Amino acid sequence: MSPLKKILFYFVYPACLYFTIIMIVFGLFATLGGFPQYAPTLTAMLWFLLFSMAVAAADKIFFLKKINIFFRVLMHYAAVIISFLLVFVVAVSNYSNAGGAFLLIIVLSILYFFFAALYFIFRGVSTAKKRDETKYKNQFRG
Repeated sequence: MSPLKKILFYFVYPACLYFTIIMIVFGLFATLGGFPQYAPTLTAMLWFLLFSMAVAAADKIFFLKKINIFFRVLMHYAAVIISFLLVFVVAVSNYSNAGGAFLLIIVLSILYFFFAALYFIFRGVSTAKKRDETKYKNQFRG
């Protein structure tokens, strides 16, 4: 695979997916919630794109196979929270709404660990299922 294709496949496409999801969530919130003033502006969209790229870069932590999956998830979580802090708290709000940022970090952390727990549950079930499928077969008796 060429270097450009690797960059597109492993970095740009995931960043675009995250950006699209963020824009849909904020658009639905603004439209269905009756808060059109919270619809993302072009500047906000660019900040969301930067955050999406940071999260896509943080996803590369999952490719570090020598590190235990539990620690990879913790490192990814730290990278996402640091990206959130740098982009939204420092760059966008300039520390003006630290309480709101703290609340968003708590919500983001709860969601993150909820989905991480689901991942570990499904991973454990699939691993146990694979183990059950490879039962011992007697080679000497038919």
